[in-house]
Amino acid sequence: MRLSAKLFLWGAVFAVLGVLALWIEHARAAARTRAFKAQLEAKGERLSYTNHVPPMPPMASNGATAFAGAANALTTLNPSFVPQPMRLVAPGRARVAWRLPALPEPKEADVWPAVAAHIEENRDVLAELHAAVELPVMVHKLAYEKTFSMLLPHLQKLKGAVGSLSWAALYDMREGNREAAFTNLLAGIRAGSRLKEPVVISQLIRVSCGSIMFGTTWEAMQFPGWTDRELAALQQAWEEFDTLEGYMSALNMERAMGVAITAECRTNWRALSGTRLGGSSGPGNVGDYVSEVWSVVTWHAWTSYADERWLLERHQISLDGARLALATNCFAPVKSQVAAATTALGEPDFNYLVSKATVPAMDRFFLRIARHETTRRLAAAAIALERHKLRHGRYPEALAALVPEFMATLPHDFMDGNPLRYRLLPEGTFLLWSIGDDLVDDGGDGSTPPAATPGERLWINGRDLVWPLPGTAREVEDDRAAMESRRPGR
Repeated sequence: MRLSAKLFLWGAVFAVLGVLALWIEHARAAARTRAFKAQLEAKGERLSYTNHVPPMPPMASNGATAFAGAANALTTLNPSFVPQPMRLVAPGRARVAWRLPALPEPKEADVWPAVAAHIEENRDVLAELHAAVELPVMVHKLAYEKTFSMLLPHLQKLKGAVGSLSWAALYDMREGNREAAFTNLLAGIRAGSRLKEPVVISQLIRVSCGSIMFGTTWEAMQFPGWTDRELAALQQAWEEFDTLEGYMSALNMERAMGVAITAECRTNWRALSGTRLGGSSGPGNVGDYVSEVWSVVTWHAWTSYADERWLLERHQISLDGARLALATNCFAPVKSQVAAATTALGEPDFNYLVSKATVPAMDRFFLRIARHETTRRLAAAAIALERHKLRHGRYPEALAALVPEFMATLPHDFMDGNPLRYRLLPEGTFLLWSIGDDLVDDGGDGSTPPAATPGERLWINGRDLVWPLPGTAREVEDDRAAMESRRPGR
């Protein structure tokens, strides 16, 4: 036999052995993954998305359709004219927007005329939003069977509607219309709270809505004349705006969708390589095409079960963390537990295509939830402090004085599980703060650490998360002048 023929024969033998080895490893990975799924199910984990689809409530108690219809009817406001509630003008200090005769924003010297026109144009639609959130829940009938290609057009409309309710509350306070401001403020808080969807992006939109209304609530607490009934309703709305249960439900659905799309990809090659997983509809050149085909082929032949196992393990870490958060009502132990577990698991391998495409940035997701839990507790406590002052003529010496007259329990900081920090100031005002997600108490320091993203001050980036004090006239004027100097055309 010629040498070239022998080399070809040996090459063919090694190729067959290589393919056989890959097939054996693939079969072993499949067995290990099936066994792991069986273990999870034996512990009570539900891996089918059908187990996590929320039941549709009776129409008489579901405000989803009415709210979405009204939100679709809202006209838009040019982003340049959007008013910023609770805009920081110094560390721990914010301007009171509704007090300003002219309200400057980065691109406009005065946004009030545009805001007024938007509100007056949409008064009837805003009334429909008010009515919709009087119902206890908002649950949309979604196509969960489409997994990650499911359309969610109502979410941006929800956020836009909450923005309009916030602007309306600010404008009404400017006009001295307390009752209208209260109605818009309460509706804005409820809109984010009422949405019940076990989807990650839905929960993030809820958090965004909460962030908008937190600033608007701060503005409202600078406004005089609230009744105890109104303040109690606002406080209750914030106490009900819980996101931990929603976070848990979204994680369960996200994992189940990952299992479903993995199974589909094993039988539908286009689902793996096309837009279903957020990729391009077609490669841009021959090199991209070859790379994509190679990735898909090796995923099917070799790594699909290892990919699914990693996906399941990563989701389990997040779910265990969510359960710990619910049990301890605290962020700190979850932060350390999840960090240790994710480090031990490691990053997904280069060809874990489904995991890379579908597993969101879980750590950032939980951080957003933790921050919302903290801010809603700050808002509820601050409102309770205003109720104490309304009834007793002064703020209390300690938060414990709020219980049980104004709060059922002492307000706790979700970050470390201890009571929110509070100090009565000599001038009769107060300092209220959370230690923030760095878990270090800086004594109510709202300044931004050097490591934070440069740019305009962001309340959430403070060393501590501080319920701001109103800015001084000089601080507000300096902020206005700084915006004017940076405005296009200057």
